[in-house]
Amino acid sequence: MKLHILGYQDSTKFRSSGVAKRPADCNSCKLNYLTTGFVPDKVPSKPRVAFLLLAPYADDANERLPLAGNMGYVVKNLSRECGLDYDKDVIVSYIIRCFAPLKSEARDPNRKLKKTYLEQGCYNCRAYDYFKGNSQRELIPGGIADWNPTHYIPTYEFGKIFEQPAYKILITTDIKKAVEASAEGKRPVVIFGSEAAKLVLPWVEEGGIKMWRGSLEEWTWKPSKAPEPPKGFKALV
Repeated sequence: MKLHILGYQDSTKFRSSGVAKRPADCNSCKLNYLTTGFVPDKVPSKPRVAFLLLAPYADDANERLPLAGNMGYVVKNLSRECGLDYDKDVIVSYIIRCFAPLKSEARDPNRKLKKTYLEQGCYNCRAYDYFKGNSQRELIPGGIADWNPTHYIPTYEFGKIFEQPAYKILITTDIKKAVEASAEGKRPVVIFGSEAAKLVLPWVEEGGIKMWRGSLEEWTWKPSKAPEPPKGFKALV
């Protein structure tokens, strides 16, 4: 009797739904060796607001879907409380679209890896601002950059809700402010977290997220140097 050894081709269907699938261009990124997954934008046909996060959570990267884990449940409930239909009204996008387990100071005591992650990822991921994920988790045109945001509202990251109940009130207030701005014809983006806000709105560096939280900032979409994909660029997965 011969044992059947599960080979590469045979094991494909047993893998996680998204962890092994990344755009070909990720191979040339300096972050490729320490990160996993790739999470494209979620962009409905007629969005009212956008949620911008620094990077995917582990569950998002594994499933290749924005806010696919427990945090997604929290965000959907918050959206509903603010008068939004999460599936129809909300864009979800990231500054950096891969996941790196860098929160542990033991892994990165001098924060050098985190600095590289922020600087390289912020630049390298910009070409994918013009793409979104479809139902088959493939990249197609139509990302957050094509929506062309007009205003930004910095706020605290979602995780703060679990630290102190007051943060939920503040975050909910800021999302409602975005809903009001949308009703006025604006295309608002709520930026969650200090690091994400500083990469989009450089002046947040002075005073920090506590000072700028809840302010409605008019600004163009340019969280880094690359304004659009290079000519002839193709997002291959």
